[in-house]
Amino acid sequence: MDLDELIDRTAHAHHGLVSRATLLRAGASASAIDRRLRAGRLVRVAPGLMRLRSAPLTVESVALAGVLASGPTAVASHRTAAHLLGLDGCGPPEGRPEVTVVRPAHGSSRLAVAHQTVELRRGDRTDVRGVPVTRVERTLIDLAGVLPPPALESVLDASLRDGRTSSHRIQDRLRRDGQGRRGSALLAELLGIGPRPESWLERRIREMLRDAGVPAPDLQHVVRGDDGTIRRIDLSWFAGGVLVEVSGHATHSTRRERQRDRHRANLAVLEGRTLLEFTYEDVTERPHHVVGLITRALELHLTGRAPAA
Repeated sequence: MDLDELIDRTAHAHHGLVSRATLLRAGASASAIDRRLRAGRLVRVAPGLMRLRSAPLTVESVALAGVLASGPTAVASHRTAAHLLGLDGCGPPEGRPEVTVVRPAHGSSRLAVAHQTVELRRGDRTDVRGVPVTRVERTLIDLAGVLPPPALESVLDASLRDGRTSSHRIQDRLRRDGQGRRGSALLAELLGIGPRPESWLERRIREMLRDAGVPAPDLQHVVRGDDGTIRRIDLSWFAGGVLVEVSGHATHSTRRERQRDRHRANLAVLEGRTLLEFTYEDVTERPHHVVGLITRALELHLTGRAPAA
């Protein structure tokens, strides 16, 4: 096959990219490849990797160049993978593409932002339009380490809504080897499976209260219901006189659950307790509102006056 025809066919199949090793294996000489480089038909983008000058630059070509230049274990990941996978809310990434490589890394990081990992399972990889990328579940775990909580929740909500994954599949992936990874606790909290008692939402609300000078609460106060059930309340003051619960992404969502919540709140009022409940949105979008209500409840308790239900 003519070398120029080989270059065109190879570039067409790989978003305009051609590797020197591929051309050499097909019988091309190093001098013939170098002549194409000098003539400007090919452009060197990384050691051993070239681009057909006439090929358009696309998100896929930039991502694939970053993957190929980062070594044999590399795969597009994080925000780059999210966009290539078409996750709602993830636009084209700015700057260099993000890739994940198995430690120790081999290759050039000039074309990509390389995240290193000790293992990348076969089930964590897939292919999108010829670009190796992480699967949706692994991508969401990776995003949890780099996105702010509101942005992560938006992508998670859309992925679940569109059927791109399921809460069960993400939980299974977290249990296998996601624990301890940066952002895994936040992702678990958004799914309503956050660790107890130190879930992300609880830590955040405690930080807010501490910064506002509010006395430190007791954690996981035990309350026994009239039916004998035992429930642990997230935060409490004055031995349970003032109680606060924070609800993650998947909690308190069904009609029966809301009925039980209201029943519990009514019992708290009858027992002279104050029970405040806050959502993820309250904590992340209205922190001053949350702190203000808790502060007011503590003041009323100290003066012997309880707020109305």
